[in-house]
Amino acid sequence: MVAVPFKAGMLFSNLILIGCLIVFFFPLAGCVSSLKNEGSKVDLPAKRMSVEEMWGIKILSIRQSAGGYMVDFRYRIVDPQKASALFAPGVTPYLVDQASGTKLSIPNMPKTGLLRAKGGPESGRDYFMIFGNSRQIVKKGSKVAVVAGDFKAENLTVE
Repeated sequence: MVAVPFKAGMLFSNLILIGCLIVFFFPLAGCVSSLKNEGSKVDLPAKRMSVEEMWGIKILSIRQSAGGYMVDFRYRIVDPQKASALFAPGVTPYLVDQASGTKLSIPNMPKTGLLRAKGGPESGRDYFMIFGNSRQIVKKGSKVAVVAGDFKAENLTVE
C-alpha cells in the first residue's frame, strides 16, 4: 500500500507562512521612507487618458490589509504590451501618500522575495503589489499614487 501525502499539510504550512509574514513584517527596516516625491511626474498628453488607455491595466482595488500594516494594490492586465512598463527589469514600484509625500516600498521577505506578482503581463490576468505600511501612515480614505518606473496612477482612494 502506498502512502499518499495529506494535502491539508500544505494548507497549514501556507497559513503558517502568512502568519510569519505578518509577525516578521514589523521589524522590517527600509519599508517606509520619508523622502518627498521629487518631481517624478509623468506628463500625460493634452487629452487626459485613463490608466487603462495609457498603461493597459484596470485597477481593481487598493486597500489596507494585515490590520493596516500593509496596503494591497490589485490590477488586471487589459493590454499586455502597454502594461509591460510595470514589469520592466530594474523597476522598483512604490506607493506615495499624497498628503505627506511619504513613500512606501514593497517588502522583500527572506523566503518569498518581493510581495508582488511575478512573471510577465498576460491579458485578463490579475496581479498584486503589497506595500509595507509599518507606521500606518496610509489609512482608509487616504489618497495615494502608485509609481513603477514611468507608470504613475494618482488620486487612488484607499478602501
